[in-house]
Amino acid sequence: MKSVGIIFDYLWSEGQDAQDPDSLRILADRLGVQDLKTATGDEAVKMALRSNTEEACAAGVYGVPSFVIDGVSFWGDDMMEMMLEWLDDPNILDDPESHRIANLPAAAVRPRRGVSGNSKNHASQAVEGMELKSIGL
Repeated sequence: MKSVGIIFDYLWSEGQDAQDPDSLRILADRLGVQDLKTATGDEAVKMALRSNTEEACAAGVYGVPSFVIDGVSFWGDDMMEMMLEWLDDPNILDDPESHRIANLPAAAVRPRRGVSGNSKNHASQAVEGMELKSIGL
């Protein structure tokens, strides 16, 4: 978990660019990764990333940071405190108001499925797989 904290702080607290190679080298150094290119090019690492991505898509994860614990999803930095409270007392979400909110109609629903191996990128697959619904407010 320490590594996750370092990554989250670097990206969200410091606002560093996760797509900039120089920025990623700095992050790798903080994580103790000696050779970023070799580490990320390792086939076992690629397979783990692929597997984790497919598992996350199947669970309905669509953004970061996301945590799915015992089937309960927590998405967004602003939900971290609630997740920690829920870990202390899972019953905090078991009240009539929480159930009412959880059952509101969704504006968009992404089907829970794995990522296919076709030529489209994951982002275009996610957009194509979304079914828009009206919110009835």
